[in-house]
Order: sequence, then structure tokens, then C-alpha cells
Amino acid sequence: MIKNENGDVAITYFQEIHKPIRMGDGTRYQWSVKRNVSLAWVNSKHVDQILAKTRSCCGGHRKKGIFRISSQQEVNLWTGVGVR
Repeated sequence: MIKNENGDVAITYFQEIHKPIRMGDGTRYQWSVKRNVSLAWVNSKHVDQILAKTRSCCGGHRKKGIFRISSQQEVNLWTGVGVR
């Protein structure tokens, strides 16, 4: 798990779009796209809830995996570390 200086965890959304999410406690997260990576920094207390989110597909079937823990490469691209 890659964390920032505040202890928040990097989470990637499966599509390259801006994605808003509001948690049950009112906390809001906004995935933003930079260099083809849709990423947000999520408080560690919300990580399991975010990763458990599903989507509908193909006749109402539920699919998991719309959010995932970001890789180091995704974080580097998104933050611009090592990008020329």
C-alpha cells in the first residue's frame, strides 16, 4: 500500500474518468485523472469500503474490482515523479 505524508492510501479507479464518491460519514473523495491514471488519496479507515464497491454489468450482474490499491508506477505517473 502506498501512502502519502498524511497516511492516506492511493486508490485507483478502473476507468480514466473523474469519479466522485461520498462515504456514509459524509467524507467525499474525488478521483482525478492525470497521465491516464484516475487516482485519489483515501483515508485508511475507508479503504476496505472503497475496495468493496461493485458495479452493474451485462444484465444486472454485479462486478467487483472497480477500485484497487494503486501500484507504485500509477502513483509515480499521477504525481509526476520521474516523468519527463
